[in-house]
Amino acid sequence: MEGMTRRDMTVTEAYYELGFYVCERAVKDYKLALLRGNKWEIEKLERFFRSDWCYFLTDGKVDGEQIITEVRKWTSKESLKATARS
Repeated sequence: MEGMTRRDMTVTEAYYELGFYVCERAVKDYKLALLRGNKWEIEKLERFFRSDWCYFLTDGKVDGEQIITEVRKWTSKESLKATARS
């Protein structure tokens, strides 16, 4: 679907793309929440990743637990790099 214009997409494809965009935005927000230590936002986003809604938006192709694990690993590495630079 990459490289397609909106006119080339079917309605189903457009909803599929939108669902993945929502999850992609949630991942970016989750990274920021972890780096900032925003517990409320972290809990909210982890509930989203574990929800049926996230599963539905991605047509079951995204594993919310895996997202949580991978983003936490990435955030730990970024925190270590920042600490080493200080």
